[in-house]
Amino acid sequence: MAKQSQRIFWSIMLILFGIFFLLDNFRLVPPELGDLFWTGIFGVGAFFGLIYYLSHRDQWWILFPTFTFFGITGVMFVESLPFYLIEGGSIFLFMLSLAFWIIFVTEKQHWWAAIPAGVLTTLAGVAAVESVTHGDPGSLLFIGLGLTFGMLWLIRQESPTGWAKWPAMILLFLGFFFPIVPRLDQVWPLILIAVGGWMLFKTMKRNKKIKPLSTTETSNK
Repeated sequence: MAKQSQRIFWSIMLILFGIFFLLDNFRLVPPELGDLFWTGIFGVGAFFGLIYYLSHRDQWWILFPTFTFFGITGVMFVESLPFYLIEGGSIFLFMLSLAFWIIFVTEKQHWWAAIPAGVLTTLAGVAAVESVTHGDPGSLLFIGLGLTFGMLWLIRQESPTGWAKWPAMILLFLGFFFPIVPRLDQVWPLILIAVGGWMLFKTMKRNKKIKPLSTTETSNK
């Protein structure tokens, strides 16, 4: 039944694409409507893919072509606008990440989907910030990846993801450390003060635990 549904879906897609390409070959689509025409093609494909998934939840593979079509539709729509702030690439990556996020949320045994989902979402965010600020948001890459593995570590009770804390800590450290490297000459005294204060706090806390023990031993003697 599942194979038959897949064949029906792809048959419809091939027929639709064949009709659209045939119309394009015969120049039945006005040139000024070309972008809108192709945006509609991929939008229809994405729409049918989403309907197919909603009626066949076990066929999660359809999410990949569906959100690929959504991504292409988004890119073509944004680039057809007279002006836009966010590059089409970031929209495509974000839409593609949604396929993995849906799998991660709905299919608990496929916890691995969070990794490509987090990577694609992070890359989309980095590309968006870079296109708006024209700066170098390199630290956001490490922070996004660190948060992805941190999320995996939080579900360690129901999935074998206890190991995720190590890449999460390393990536988050790099993400927060890199921005302060250019100002390290100003920051390192604060780091020394923080470390010294922490050592002093631990020493005083240890002394408080030792004092009652000493008093008890003296009274017993």
